[in-house]
Amino acid sequence: MTQFGVILVESRPVEAILASTALSHRRELLVLRAETLPLATRMLKDVPVALGILGKEALEAADGEKLEAFVRGRVPLVGLGIHLAEALRAHALAVGVQEVHERPREWRAYRSLISELVDAAINLRTD
Repeated sequence: MTQFGVILVESRPVEAILASTALSHRRELLVLRAETLPLATRMLKDVPVALGILGKEALEAADGEKLEAFVRGRVPLVGLGIHLAEALRAHALAVGVQEVHERPREWRAYRSLISELVDAAINLRTD
């Protein structure tokens, strides 16, 4: 089985636990957690990464320079959080994040969204 890395950039512990739990249902994933974008960028050198998931604070801190390594490595980036303002969504999309999603409150919907995002990223890597 081919293993794919997913970097989760989330500084809030509860959100990180939820995302990590949703990702843990996929055996082919190696979940890497970083609290900041600079730390996540350094992790890109260690493991082949198929997807980057950015929490609210990472979306707020995102800019072209901080996302450059992801873009250069063709690692798709998605934003995921609660109470994401439209201005934050627009900013994230403008600096290179491909998709921004409001985190579903219901567990099954959340896990399903994570699974869809992972499937799309893995398909990009294997095509």
